[in-house]
Amino acid sequence: MVRFKKDYNLKIALLIISICLSTANSVMYGAESCLRKPLDFNDTINSDRYQVIYDSLNGEGLLVNIGNADIDEKGQFTKVFISEDSDIGFVIKVPKKDENIEMLLAGYNLAKNALGGVAAKTTQVKNAAFMINGQKFYFKTTLIQEKVTPLKTVFKGMGLEQQKMLLDKVFDLERELYRRGVHNIDHKILEAYGINKDGDIVLFDFSHISNNQLEFYLKSQDDDWNMMLYNISLLRHISKELAEYYLLNEINSTEFDSLWKSNLDLSARIEDVNMGQQIISNSTRLPELINGFYTRTQNCL
Repeated sequence: MVRFKKDYNLKIALLIISICLSTANSVMYGAESCLRKPLDFNDTINSDRYQVIYDSLNGEGLLVNIGNADIDEKGQFTKVFISEDSDIGFVIKVPKKDENIEMLLAGYNLAKNALGGVAAKTTQVKNAAFMINGQKFYFKTTLIQEKVTPLKTVFKGMGLEQQKMLLDKVFDLERELYRRGVHNIDHKILEAYGINKDGDIVLFDFSHISNNQLEFYLKSQDDDWNMMLYNISLLRHISKELAEYYLLNEINSTEFDSLWKSNLDLSARIEDVNMGQQIISNSTRLPELINGFYTRTQNCL
């Protein structure tokens, strides 16, 4: 009899827990809205489930409208939203998963503090909402970056001599990076460098930059991961002569070592991006408001 009561009580307790969890996992819209946990913006970035959160902020907080946009998901760690409006001079970069945030910010912080003048203007934004393709998207961590046209696009339609001149500018930019004690492990020159609206060549992919001299791509590459061969292969698709020019002029390990940290005084902070009229609403109180929203919903659990 005692055993039966214990089993019965246990079943009742488990049933109550199950009901509570089921209730917590559902979202009720309106004044009594409940959330199961603090928002995971990246798991359901375009879900109407979170419409109530921004509505609860009473219009306060960062809201940026970029209209219709293409979504580039080719990157290993990031998603890029590129507005179709040519007047909008920036893109939105977000981590594909929460576990990618640390790597995204590590590269950004290294670039932010050292690569002013040689890297694309970039601004970190936290806990913001964006109007994209007619929907609100919510992100915990976002990088706003000036629009840059990748070299693989710029090279199309150019003559060989113009292409060589651009490669020379890339080599000069690389030397500048090395003097500042930074290099790009994932050395994809056609995909990591490009031209901004001012006509300058800049580095715009920060996801694999490093300040560790031993990680220089020519020191660590092997048969399975050879960035020199990767670049030569891509350039050969443009022209054999361009690939040969790259092979003869790319910076080797000896020059890299001689340049490394040779002029740290060149280091400067990257400028922020001006989002202009695309900012519909902006408030420094957004984190406070969101935290307050979490607090108000805790009693629902």
